[in-house]
Amino acid sequence: MFHPLQEWEGRIVKVGDNEFVARLLDITAGASYDHEEAIIPFDRVADRDRDKICLGNFFRWVVGYERLATGAKRYASQIVFREFPDVSEEERRESQDRADRLWRSLGL
Repeated sequence: MFHPLQEWEGRIVKVGDNEFVARLLDITAGASYDHEEAIIPFDRVADRDRDKICLGNFFRWVVGYERLATGAKRYASQIVFREFPDVSEEERRESQDRADRLWRSLGL
């Protein structure tokens, strides 16, 4: 069983050849704004998710440990990219119209 010790919500702000830079929101501490930045090597991301390393993508980064059957602890880091559903152009326009009406109703 995995026991999380630290958790961040991240957003990719720069992509290099072998690493990316992310702004992190500390979920464990209950932070409400980005205040940390990390350089994360590509090899920390599962092979099946490497194509998700793109500017602006969001992910969850959890650091913790697993308790092995022998009682030993194995420390681990896991990065999971958020999956957003595809939105049609019509749905996007409807959402934008609703947002515009809300802004107008607030006098903004």
